[in-house]
Amino acid sequence: MKYLIKPFCKINLFLDVLNKREDGFHEILTLFQSIDLFDEIEAYESEELNIEFFNNDYPIDPVNNTIYRSYTIFKENFLRKNNKGWVDFCFKVKKIIPQGAGLGGGSADGSTILNFLNHYYGYPFKNEELKDLSLKVGADCPFILEGGTAIGRGIGEKLQFIDIPQIENLKIFIISPDLHVSTKEAYDLLSKHLTKERKSYNIISSKIDYKYLKGSFKYFYNVFENVIFERYPLLKDIKDRILRYDPLLSLMSGSGSSIYAIFENEEHFDALKREFGGNRIFFTTPITRSRIKKESLTKIQEEEWKLPK
Repeated sequence: MKYLIKPFCKINLFLDVLNKREDGFHEILTLFQSIDLFDEIEAYESEELNIEFFNNDYPIDPVNNTIYRSYTIFKENFLRKNNKGWVDFCFKVKKIIPQGAGLGGGSADGSTILNFLNHYYGYPFKNEELKDLSLKVGADCPFILEGGTAIGRGIGEKLQFIDIPQIENLKIFIISPDLHVSTKEAYDLLSKHLTKERKSYNIISSKIDYKYLKGSFKYFYNVFENVIFERYPLLKDIKDRILRYDPLLSLMSGSGSSIYAIFENEEHFDALKREFGGNRIFFTTPITRSRIKKESLTKIQEEEWKLPK
């Protein structure tokens, strides 16, 4: 049997870093939002693990990537429970989500592979167990396992999911310049400005609905912007130009380098496309976790196979 796997990525509608913990990680407060932008992974049973990447701007190490790590972590833990019955897979990956762009593309690939393997093997791991496995791959993987809209605390693993069906009515423009910002670099720059502990502006409420969310956009911020914009003025210039179109919200996602803007409709999309032509740009929408559950995994027939065999 062959499968088509869609790893949906995310943006951060809000992101603050509160303090550095004793374990070296940072305590954050964020509002995650899945978006309808995804890589394509085609999977089929194989005699041995094989991962091939296509359409990718950056070379990816065949063993130092999130798909390999997720696969290995799942396999090791599965075989502790079941000493037989393991089947290897070949994964053909069409990369669409830019790397080092703050969109969680690598985490999306890894998380979705964990979900796929758990499905394939009859759900040997409960939700909390799978979440613990995903945290070994990346801090935002526990969110991406389910997706949708969620408040994230801790290092991003303490989650409160919120269902806002109307959020799919919004339109998102993303520009991802040819600029790779590593998470480590971003935190190193930010750490110079962090006090031992600070309180985040209280704008994240457990009672978020569509009306509350839209009304709160004007208060949302990404704490990384000042330090990243100082290091990379190009990103500040991009955001300043986007703000001329009067979006509901425009922020850098994660630790960069993508800048997104949220609109009520697609009125300005043609103009944005002309202005930022030559860059990687995406027109997309928010996506709910119920839709992700329906669309992230599909069995496919031989004639539907898309990538090179």
